[in-house]
Amino acid sequence: GGAEPGSETRPVAILLDTNAATTYNPYNYPASEFGDPSLTIDGDSSTGWTAQVRPTTAPKMAEGVLINLKGRQKLSALKLTTSTPGMTVQVYGVEGHTAPASITEAAWVPLSHYQVVAKKHIRIKLKDATKSFTYLTLWISNAPASSVGTAEAPGHVSVNEIELFPSA
Repeated sequence: GGAEPGSETRPVAILLDTNAATTYNPYNYPASEFGDPSLTIDGDSSTGWTAQVRPTTAPKMAEGVLINLKGRQKLSALKLTTSTPGMTVQVYGVEGHTAPASITEAAWVPLSHYQVVAKKHIRIKLKDATKSFTYLTLWISNAPASSVGTAEAPGHVSVNEIELFPSA
């Protein structure tokens, strides 16, 4: 049967390949500073990808999680779950067959403004919902003050889960 008038159909997240998520690390920081990016799309919000906060540059960050959509997809929203609220993120998309080597390359289309993740769960509405993208990056530009550690005990930010929602 059809949906009742006034009843809201909850959009279903895009099913991603188990290997769709990788660490986006254009500045070639040591791999040991990052966790397993597949944990961001495993459906378990108690696990997550982590990135070390470098005390020398804190709270500035310059890395993220890259999602390979394995084909062109129109996206309306990104739902983020994090155990380190307070970080600043921005979402970018690209239409090409490869992800640009640098976040500053013109091929990246900003799909959201920079925003501070105030809560453990946020939904980011994406711009350009009529365009198709092949890759998406959740880019982290700042760590929360609570995640800035010391040289001996560096802090981390965590992306526990990313869900992408198609355009209607």
